[in-house]
Amino acid sequence: MLASGNPETMDTITIRDIYPHPVELINGHYETAPAIAGAASRETVDLVKMQDIAGANRESRLLVLVRNSGGSGSLTYAAVMQKTRAEWNNVATAALGDRARVRAMSMSENQLILDLIVAGPDEPVCCPNMKQRRIYSLDGSSLHLATTRNEGPVSAADLFDTTWRLTHLGRDSPVPDGVEVSAEFTADKISGSSGCNRYFAPVDIKDRFDVTIGPAAGTRMMCPPPASDIEVQYLAAIGAVVAFDFAAGDLLLHYKSEDARDALRFIRD
Repeated sequence: MLASGNPETMDTITIRDIYPHPVELINGHYETAPAIAGAASRETVDLVKMQDIAGANRESRLLVLVRNSGGSGSLTYAAVMQKTRAEWNNVATAALGDRARVRAMSMSENQLILDLIVAGPDEPVCCPNMKQRRIYSLDGSSLHLATTRNEGPVSAADLFDTTWRLTHLGRDSPVPDGVEVSAEFTADKISGSSGCNRYFAPVDIKDRFDVTIGPAAGTRMMCPPPASDIEVQYLAAIGAVVAFDFAAGDLLLHYKSEDARDALRFIRD
Protein backbone atom coordinates (compact mmCIF):
# COMPACT_ATOMS: atom_id res chain seq x y z
CA MET A 1 0.00 0.00 0.00
CA LEU A 2 1.29 3.47 -0.85
CA ALA A 3 1.53 6.10 1.83
CA SER A 4 -0.32 9.27 0.97
CA GLY A 5 -0.89 12.80 2.13
CA ASN A 6 -1.55 16.39 1.17
CA PRO A 7 1.66 18.42 0.65
CA GLU A 8 -0.43 21.39 -0.50
CA THR A 9 -1.96 22.03 2.92
CA MET A 10 0.93 20.46 4.89
CA ASP A 11 -1.52 19.27 7.56
CA THR A 12 -1.02 15.50 7.21
CA ILE A 13 1.58 13.61 5.17
CA THR A 14 2.22 9.87 5.50
CA ILE A 15 5.72 8.61 4.64
CA ARG A 16 6.95 5.04 4.43
CA ASP A 17 10.41 3.38 4.60
CA ILE A 18 11.78 5.51 7.41
CA TYR A 19 10.53 2.99 9.99
CA PRO A 20 9.16 -0.52 9.35
CA HIS A 21 5.72 1.11 9.48
CA PRO A 22 4.47 4.28 7.75
CA VAL A 23 4.63 7.47 9.82
CA GLU A 24 2.16 10.33 9.76
CA LEU A 25 3.61 13.84 9.89
CA ILE A 26 1.23 16.44 11.32
CA ASN A 27 2.21 19.92 10.11
CA GLY A 28 5.55 18.49 9.03
CA HIS A 29 6.39 16.76 12.33
CA TYR A 30 6.26 13.22 13.77
CA GLU A 31 7.56 11.94 17.08
CA THR A 32 7.69 8.57 18.76
CA ALA A 33 6.66 7.77 22.31
CA PRO A 34 9.58 7.91 24.80
CA ALA A 35 11.64 4.72 24.89
CA ILE A 36 11.31 4.83 28.69
CA ALA A 37 8.04 5.93 30.24
CA GLY A 38 8.31 9.48 31.54
CA ALA A 39 11.57 10.22 29.73
CA ALA A 40 11.84 13.41 27.68
CA SER A 41 13.98 11.97 24.88
CA ARG A 42 12.14 10.66 21.82
CA GLU A 43 12.77 10.22 18.10
CA THR A 44 11.40 12.79 15.67
CA VAL A 45 10.96 13.10 11.91
CA ASP A 46 10.69 16.58 10.41
CA LEU A 47 9.89 17.77 6.90
CA VAL A 48 12.55 20.39 6.15
CA LYS A 49 12.00 21.01 2.42
CA MET A 50 9.41 20.38 -0.27
CA GLN A 51 10.07 21.13 -3.93
CA ASP A 52 8.11 20.62 -7.12
CA ILE A 53 10.01 18.39 -9.54
CA ALA A 54 9.49 17.11 -13.07
CA GLY A 55 8.25 13.55 -12.77
CA ALA A 56 7.29 10.88 -15.26
CA ASN A 57 4.20 12.43 -16.87
CA ARG A 58 2.63 13.28 -13.52
CA GLU A 59 2.80 15.99 -10.88
CA SER A 60 5.67 15.19 -8.53
CA ARG A 61 7.28 16.62 -5.41
CA LEU A 62 10.50 15.87 -3.60
CA LEU A 63 10.53 16.01 0.19
CA VAL A 64 13.66 16.20 2.35
CA LEU A 65 13.16 14.82 5.84
CA VAL A 66 15.42 14.54 8.87
CA ARG A 67 15.10 11.81 11.51
CA ASN A 68 16.63 12.68 14.89
CA SER A 69 17.26 9.95 17.41
CA GLY A 70 17.55 12.30 20.37
CA GLY A 71 21.34 11.98 20.37
CA SER A 72 23.98 13.57 18.16
CA GLY A 73 23.10 11.73 14.96
CA SER A 74 20.46 12.69 12.39
CA LEU A 75 19.52 10.73 9.27
CA THR A 76 18.48 12.54 6.09
CA TYR A 77 15.89 11.06 3.71
CA ALA A 78 14.53 11.95 0.27
CA ALA A 79 10.91 11.05 -0.45
CA VAL A 80 9.18 11.27 -3.83
CA MET A 81 5.47 12.02 -3.88
CA GLN A 82 3.34 11.86 -7.01
CA LYS A 83 -0.25 12.87 -7.66
CA THR A 84 -2.69 10.34 -9.06
CA ARG A 85 -6.14 11.76 -9.67
CA ALA A 86 -6.71 13.92 -6.58
CA GLU A 87 -4.44 12.01 -4.18
CA TRP A 88 -0.75 12.46 -3.39
CA ASN A 89 1.16 9.21 -2.82
CA ASN A 90 4.61 8.68 -1.33
CA VAL A 91 5.86 6.36 -4.06
CA ALA A 92 9.44 5.93 -2.79
CA THR A 93 11.81 6.98 0.00
CA ALA A 94 15.62 6.70 0.21
CA ALA A 95 17.99 7.14 3.16
CA LEU A 96 20.80 9.56 2.27
CA GLY A 97 23.02 9.09 5.31
CA ASP A 98 23.93 10.39 8.75
CA ARG A 99 24.03 14.21 8.71
CA ALA A 100 24.09 14.29 4.91
CA ARG A 101 23.22 17.73 3.54
CA VAL A 102 21.31 18.34 0.31
CA ARG A 103 23.01 21.06 -1.76
CA ALA A 104 20.70 20.85 -4.80
CA MET A 105 18.03 18.49 -6.13
CA SER A 106 16.19 17.88 -9.36
CA MET A 107 14.35 15.14 -11.25
CA SER A 108 14.24 14.25 -14.91
CA GLU A 109 11.73 11.61 -15.98
CA ASN A 110 12.48 8.71 -13.58
CA GLN A 111 15.91 9.91 -12.46
CA LEU A 112 16.36 11.76 -9.18
CA ILE A 113 19.57 13.85 -9.09
CA LEU A 114 20.88 14.86 -5.66
CA ASP A 115 23.94 17.00 -4.99
CA LEU A 116 24.94 16.20 -1.42
CA ILE A 117 27.55 17.11 1.16
CA VAL A 118 28.75 13.99 2.97
CA ALA A 119 31.67 13.02 5.17
CA GLY A 120 34.77 12.15 3.14
CA PRO A 121 37.09 9.21 3.98
CA ASP A 122 39.15 11.21 6.48
CA GLU A 123 36.42 13.51 7.79
CA PRO A 124 34.46 13.13 11.03
CA VAL A 125 30.76 12.39 10.59
CA CYS A 126 29.94 15.58 12.51
CA CYS A 127 31.46 17.87 9.89
CA PRO A 128 30.91 16.61 6.31
CA ASN A 129 32.63 18.64 3.59
CA MET A 130 32.79 16.42 0.48
CA LYS A 131 30.49 17.13 -2.46
CA GLN A 132 28.86 14.05 -3.91
CA ARG A 133 26.39 13.62 -6.77
CA ARG A 134 24.01 10.68 -6.58
CA ILE A 135 21.58 9.66 -9.29
CA TYR A 136 18.67 7.46 -8.23
CA SER A 137 16.34 5.61 -10.58
CA LEU A 138 12.68 5.59 -9.62
CA ASP A 139 11.40 2.09 -10.28
CA GLY A 140 7.83 1.66 -9.18
CA SER A 141 7.93 1.95 -5.39
CA SER A 142 11.74 2.06 -4.96
CA LEU A 143 14.61 4.47 -5.47
CA HIS A 144 17.67 2.56 -6.69
CA LEU A 145 21.09 4.20 -6.47
CA ALA A 146 22.37 4.21 -10.07
CA THR A 147 25.60 6.24 -9.86
CA THR A 148 27.72 8.03 -7.26
CA ARG A 149 30.39 10.60 -8.05
CA ASN A 150 32.59 12.44 -5.55
CA GLU A 151 33.30 16.02 -6.62
CA GLY A 152 35.85 17.33 -4.12
CA PRO A 153 35.44 19.55 -1.06
CA VAL A 154 32.93 22.37 -0.67
CA SER A 155 34.49 25.71 -1.58
CA ALA A 156 33.60 29.36 -2.14
CA ALA A 157 33.10 28.57 -5.84
CA ASP A 158 29.88 26.73 -4.91
CA LEU A 159 28.34 30.13 -4.16
CA PHE A 160 29.22 31.67 -7.54
CA ASP A 161 27.08 32.02 -10.68
CA THR A 162 23.84 32.02 -8.69
CA THR A 163 21.48 34.72 -7.50
CA TRP A 164 20.47 33.80 -3.95
CA ARG A 165 17.17 35.20 -2.62
CA LEU A 166 16.74 35.65 1.13
CA THR A 167 13.76 33.86 2.71
CA HIS A 168 14.65 34.12 6.42
CA LEU A 169 16.68 36.57 8.49
CA GLY A 170 16.87 33.94 11.22
CA ARG A 171 15.38 30.68 12.36
CA ASP A 172 12.01 32.26 13.19
CA SER A 173 12.19 35.43 11.07
CA PRO A 174 10.78 35.02 7.54
CA VAL A 175 11.21 37.89 5.09
CA PRO A 176 7.85 39.66 4.58
CA ASP A 177 6.13 39.36 1.22
CA GLY A 178 7.09 42.13 -1.17
CA VAL A 179 10.59 42.67 0.26
CA GLU A 180 13.36 41.44 -2.05
CA VAL A 181 16.80 40.75 -0.59
CA SER A 182 19.41 39.02 -2.73
CA ALA A 183 23.07 38.03 -2.77
CA GLU A 184 25.52 37.29 -5.58
CA PHE A 185 29.06 36.14 -4.83
CA THR A 186 32.36 36.46 -6.63
CA ALA A 187 35.78 35.46 -5.35
CA ASP A 188 36.10 38.66 -3.32
CA LYS A 189 32.70 40.38 -3.24
CA ILE A 190 29.03 40.00 -2.32
CA SER A 191 26.41 42.28 -3.85
CA GLY A 192 22.69 42.51 -4.46
CA SER A 193 19.53 44.13 -3.11
CA SER A 194 19.31 44.72 0.63
CA GLY A 195 15.55 45.25 0.53
CA CYS A 196 15.62 48.91 -0.39
CA ASN A 197 19.07 49.73 -1.80
CA ARG A 198 21.78 48.03 -3.79
CA TYR A 199 24.72 46.98 -1.63
CA PHE A 200 28.20 45.49 -2.01
CA ALA A 201 30.82 44.30 0.45
CA PRO A 202 34.22 42.57 0.39
CA VAL A 203 34.25 38.84 1.14
CA ASP A 204 37.06 36.70 2.51
CA ILE A 205 36.22 32.96 2.41
CA LYS A 206 39.14 30.86 3.63
CA ASP A 207 36.89 27.80 3.83
CA ARG A 208 33.27 26.94 4.65
CA PHE A 209 33.86 27.46 8.37
CA ASP A 210 35.88 30.70 8.11
CA VAL A 211 34.02 33.53 6.37
CA THR A 212 34.30 37.31 6.79
CA ILE A 213 32.02 39.85 5.07
CA GLY A 214 32.10 43.63 5.15
CA PRO A 215 31.93 46.43 5.80
CA ALA A 216 29.04 46.97 3.36
CA ALA A 217 28.42 50.05 1.24
CA GLY A 218 25.65 50.93 -1.19
CA THR A 219 23.07 53.38 -2.44
CA ARG A 220 21.13 55.57 0.01
CA MET A 221 17.54 55.63 -1.17
CA MET A 222 14.89 56.04 1.55
CA CYS A 223 12.23 53.32 1.83
CA PRO A 224 9.25 52.83 4.15
CA PRO A 225 8.94 49.85 6.51
CA PRO A 226 9.11 46.91 6.36
CA ALA A 227 11.79 47.17 3.64
CA SER A 228 13.85 49.69 5.62
CA ASP A 229 13.74 47.56 8.78
CA ILE A 230 14.69 44.39 6.91
CA GLU A 231 17.60 46.21 5.26
CA VAL A 232 19.05 47.31 8.61
CA GLN A 233 18.77 43.79 10.03
CA TYR A 234 20.20 42.15 6.91
CA LEU A 235 23.25 44.40 6.63
CA ALA A 236 23.99 43.92 10.34
CA ALA A 237 23.70 40.14 9.94
CA ILE A 238 26.01 39.82 6.94
CA GLY A 239 28.60 41.85 8.82
CA ALA A 240 28.55 39.15 11.50
CA VAL A 241 28.73 36.11 9.16
CA VAL A 242 31.29 33.47 10.19
CA ALA A 243 30.46 30.41 8.03
CA PHE A 244 28.31 29.11 5.18
CA ASP A 245 26.51 25.82 4.68
CA PHE A 246 23.80 24.16 2.61
CA ALA A 247 20.61 22.57 3.92
CA ALA A 248 17.85 20.94 1.85
CA GLY A 249 18.98 22.83 -1.25
CA ASP A 250 19.16 26.23 0.48
CA LEU A 251 22.19 28.37 1.34
CA LEU A 252 22.80 29.23 5.00
CA LEU A 253 25.04 32.09 6.09
CA HIS A 254 25.69 31.54 9.81
CA TYR A 255 26.20 34.68 11.85
CA LYS A 256 26.79 35.58 15.48
CA SER A 257 23.88 37.32 17.18
CA GLU A 258 24.88 38.58 20.64
CA ASP A 259 25.70 35.38 22.55
CA ALA A 260 23.85 33.08 20.14
CA ARG A 261 24.19 32.03 16.51
CA ASP A 262 21.58 32.20 13.79
CA ALA A 263 21.54 31.91 9.99
CA LEU A 264 20.40 33.86 6.97
CA ARG A 265 18.57 31.43 4.66
CA PHE A 266 18.54 31.81 0.85
CA ILE A 267 17.00 29.90 -2.04
CA ARG A 268 18.24 29.89 -5.63
CA ASP A 269 16.36 32.60 -7.49
